[in-house]
Amino acid sequence: MKDDVAYNAVVRGYNDWLAEEYCPTALDRLIGLGVLPYSSLDATMDELENCAKLGFKGVILNGFPNGHGYPLPEDAHFWAAVLAMDMPVAVHVDLDRTGERAGPFFKYPVNDEDAFRYTDLVAQVARFGRAAGANAIQLIVSGLFDRFPNLRI
Repeated sequence: MKDDVAYNAVVRGYNDWLAEEYCPTALDRLIGLGVLPYSSLDATMDELENCAKLGFKGVILNGFPNGHGYPLPEDAHFWAAVLAMDMPVAVHVDLDRTGERAGPFFKYPVNDEDAFRYTDLVAQVARFGRAAGANAIQLIVSGLFDRFPNLRI
């Protein structure tokens, strides 16, 4: 959906339905995971809070928390929040890098375009790992697990 307000509302509606109507029909066997939007960090954080209030035992991250196709330092707010909430995070297949999120694998701290003219570190390291392999390398290269050593995805 191109309209972020409508998209975020659909995600909220799905999570509310899943927690309030679908899973309660068989709590002994239906354990739903909340879905997080990937339109912006604010939307991701708002829905994370909603998922916690709804009592989800975990959430599914479909894109980087910031809404782009690569990790950014501002994502630290999300990762700190899931650790503080003790909220497990799952990734189903990969973090979306299509459409408007297509582009660089990583925003390197080097502003010199010549430094990566012939190769892209993430693309080369994850070359045979497909999309999910690239996502794992993106998270590692960003220093995520150095900053949050207790984080498990």
